[in-house]
Amino acid sequence: MEPLTPDELAVATGVGRDVIDELVQLDMLPPLGDDGRFPGSSVSRVRLVVSLESSGISLPAIAEAIEAGAFSLGFIDLLSPATAMLLNRSHAEVIAELHMEPEIAAAGRATLGTSSLADDAPIREDDAEVLALLARASALGASGEYLASVIRSIADSSRRLVATQRDFVDEAVIAPLVAGGMTEHEAVVASAVARREYRQIGLRIVNLLMDRFVEDAIFQSLVQEAERALAAAGVVRAKPQVPPAVVFVDIAGYTRLAEEQGDHAAARLATEFAGLVSHGTADHRGRLVKLLGDGAMLQFPDAPSAVRGAIDLVERAKQTGLPPLHVGVDAGAVVRRDGDIFGTVVNVASRLAGAADGGEVLVTDRVVREVDDTDGVEFRSRGATSLKNVREPVELSLVVRAPSAAPGRPA
Repeated sequence: MEPLTPDELAVATGVGRDVIDELVQLDMLPPLGDDGRFPGSSVSRVRLVVSLESSGISLPAIAEAIEAGAFSLGFIDLLSPATAMLLNRSHAEVIAELHMEPEIAAAGRATLGTSSLADDAPIREDDAEVLALLARASALGASGEYLASVIRSIADSSRRLVATQRDFVDEAVIAPLVAGGMTEHEAVVASAVARREYRQIGLRIVNLLMDRFVEDAIFQSLVQEAERALAAAGVVRAKPQVPPAVVFVDIAGYTRLAEEQGDHAAARLATEFAGLVSHGTADHRGRLVKLLGDGAMLQFPDAPSAVRGAIDLVERAKQTGLPPLHVGVDAGAVVRRDGDIFGTVVNVASRLAGAADGGEVLVTDRVVREVDDTDGVEFRSRGATSLKNVREPVELSLVVRAPSAAPGRPA
């Protein structure tokens, strides 16, 4: 953040110049540079102490605590160097300039937590950019209702990421220091450099993964479109002698669990699930392609192995006390890239898992045709079903272990 003059700092923090002068007198701000400006990180200092003052703690009292060594502000410069500034414009002015639909503006402000602020209150720089991006998305044709849903979903995911990293810092960084004899405040100050580094690492990982996952999603769409177009043009695909099978599996109620019991409980569940999937898949000659948070994508050399593996996973989850699993299975040619797999079969298997109830394994007619009576399973037809993002209805069947097949091991 660029250095700020005293007047610019007052605007950026929403206070009067007299407050800035008082903070200088109380030695609560870094000294002015040779250019007569404060470091940009001073925004964080001012906003913190002003917030404390509004809660009933006087500025002189804060200064006394700092002088006594009970509190400090120096670590803020390391930990929060890029706190957003307030603009010399209000929420209402920005929304009017952007010609935003009321529904989208309201959703944006609710997500950002600024709904309770007066319309004429100054707006944060980053909040103004978020609203501008929503206005841009709206101008591209997205409906207000859908945009409101998307921004809430993005915000919820982002908060979960932040909460996960915050819990990591509390438990892996601060807690050991406190256990070693430091006070909570001493530990917070002592860990500031490491916490900033962890935050930068986390942000970079999130950015890299977002780019990677977006690329994967686009590639999946391109592969599906290519497969459809080539099939429509009469291009015949060489069929594998034994078509591989793709399995999607996820945990029923994972999101609700995270909301009710917290991210720690959800993370432990995801770890148990990952272990179950890894071992259960290997027992049936399958491989774990990738974990998907509360789910996983698996590949098997053939449909019978996939079906037996899927049923086994459902039964093992029940035996180990995990929540029920949703499972979808399809078979056919896939496109491989960088260890991942793509194509229509992948999409259909994913949608089947989404359509399954807890504890159910749903399969396509392509899978049914590859499995015979000796494989220890039975199929119960669900008929032709429309699935999201699948153009033609798909013949679905529920698969269960045959009564004569022993549960808990490969048939």
